[in-house]
Amino acid sequence: MGFPYKVRQRLKRIYQNGEWTYRRLDHTLRLTDHPPILCNSFQKSGTHLLAGLISQLPDVRYYRRKAYWHFLNRSAVGGGVHNKISDVTQRLDRCLPGEMYRGHIAAHPQIAATLKAHQFKHIFIFRDLRDVLVSLMFWWLKRPEAFDNWPYRHYVTLTNNEERLKFLITGFAEDIMLGGKPAHTIFPDIGARFREFMPWLNEPNCLPVRFEDLIDPDRKNDVYEDLARYLVPQADDSEVANIVTRMEKGSDPGKSKTFRKGRSGEWQKHFTAEHKALFKQYAGDILIQLGYEKDLEW
Repeated sequence: MGFPYKVRQRLKRIYQNGEWTYRRLDHTLRLTDHPPILCNSFQKSGTHLLAGLISQLPDVRYYRRKAYWHFLNRSAVGGGVHNKISDVTQRLDRCLPGEMYRGHIAAHPQIAATLKAHQFKHIFIFRDLRDVLVSLMFWWLKRPEAFDNWPYRHYVTLTNNEERLKFLITGFAEDIMLGGKPAHTIFPDIGARFREFMPWLNEPNCLPVRFEDLIDPDRKNDVYEDLARYLVPQADDSEVANIVTRMEKGSDPGKSKTFRKGRSGEWQKHFTAEHKALFKQYAGDILIQLGYEKDLEW
């Protein structure tokens, strides 16, 4: 016979308080001089792969704490959590020295100021948005219990992948009919959604990383070295080489529950002529800016 519910909850709180006290002591005594780290991305761009690499550094602690601020998060049914700027900055304020946070956090001056004030090492990973959409399409089919937002409630009414992918490209306007949806709730097109994040690419205190470089055998070690020198600027060449070796051992994205294939170019198997035309309309210029295409003739 187990403990009564109230006793179990009390024991859980005692354990959590003890664990938090230990963490704070660990960070205060051993990691005071280590900056907090934010692994940030547009959803389905490789956050778990990036976090897995950074967690290989010896003085990094990861407690699975996260922060979100983007269109999906802000359109959660019932208002959701962490859907205000103040929610995000408060969570970032609580990040400990040497702790790594994961997030899908769009750019905003207040967030940038918070990151700067706490001297965060901020890494923003990005990916070909066409592959991002295909990955998101399958993720929403695979993990329906993971979220409840108005775009998803519309998504589940669609009957095939062509319709689903089209919706993820175009979004929906305020006048779409969904029972109980607040009138002001929208789901913008893919271009508008990603443009919220694009200022990070030019933020002086942020290191942009291309997902495709992390899965390319010929390029990934160069990125590992860039990460090592950014995260540990005082490291000499020998220490950087050691960090790169550790990252090589931790570069298995298949360990993540959100991982599906992690390949580049998968979009070509799923995009129809209509999908291509719509994507070019809404976000073709972004592909050119990010270097994925030279023009719209693809």
